Amino acid sequence: MNLLSTAVLALLFLSCLPACTGRYEADNPEQKIAAYSRAIEANPQDEQAYLNRGSGYLGKKEWDRAIDDFTEALKLNPKEAIGYLNRGQAYASKKDWDLAIKDYNQAFELNPENAQICYYRGYAHGQQKGWDLAIQDYTRALEINPGYGKVYYNRGYAYYYKNDWDRAIADFDQALKLNPKDAKLYNCRGYAYYCQGYWWRAVADYEKAVELDPEYAHAYYSRGHLYNWLWDLDRAIADFNRVLEIDPKYKHAHHSRGLAHYRRRDFDLALADWNQALKLDPQNSQVLYLKAELLDKYGPNNEALEAYRSFLQYAEKEPQEDTEEKDHIEYARKRIKVLGK
Repeated sequence: MNLLSTAVLALLFLSCLPACTGRYEADNPEQKIAAYSRAIEANPQDEQAYLNRGSGYLGKKEWDRAIDDFTEALKLNPKEAIGYLNRGQAYASKKDWDLAIKDYNQAFELNPENAQICYYRGYAHGQQKGWDLAIQDYTRALEINPGYGKVYYNRGYAYYYKNDWDRAIADFDQALKLNPKDAKLYNCRGYAYYCQGYWWRAVADYEKAVELDPEYAHAYYSRGHLYNWLWDLDRAIADFNRVLEIDPKYKHAHHSRGLAHYRRRDFDLALADWNQALKLDPQNSQVLYLKAELLDKYGPNNEALEAYRSFLQYAEKEPQEDTEEKDHIEYARKRIKVLGK
């Protein structure tokens, strides 16, 4: 069984990343909405009042109302870059990346020296896996504002997806110079070291992450995953135990702890973890395959047959991204024929 499943690897890195939050203001959004509603009632041509009330709606996560207000502001002043930027943020919050990018493009045309516009457009390109465009925007943002720390963070993420580990690590290094107490950054850089095969550098970063934030479940998970890979199974299980103390619904910890138990030949414990993972995510084809394979070797044939069928039910609907996934589907079909006789 391959320890390094695609989904688990993706989680390891994605869990490090900062959310791309909108430009929401910290003051009371309800008070802001009430105040600027009165301003609009007094003067329906007050462009700034629409922008400010829209910001209030962003703060309340009422994306459509925010879009309506920013649209009204732009009708009054089509040359207002902030209106396009904020409306783009509302579209981004709805995960409508095409419309978000369209607004960010308009904002950039009006104000090409605004680093935030470049940053948010880069993030939107990244959400569409346009990594080269994302890197271009992040680089432009840093040319404008070299101290914009989270841009290094996200550009490192884009380099990660291009398997450009050296540049990813260089960006995480720079981000850490600007924010040396960010546990997520250490977790992210640790994963980049892991992908390069620098195991002990990765461990050092994961340990720094949990030192900075002892409740940071993702860092324990990352370190446990690496220990699992290194066959340091006791430490791996200890880290996964800690993850589940912090977050009992952390399904990937059950998945990976089950792998560690399997490697120790503690098959009952492995099966218990995978069953728990499937309670949290019944359609996880990777865990279903692991369970089926274990039952096929050591459990009742009827349970193995049921597990293989459940695996195929979901796996055949998913895109097969690599040869191993296709091999698993083919093997499950063969075993169903044998076990079903």
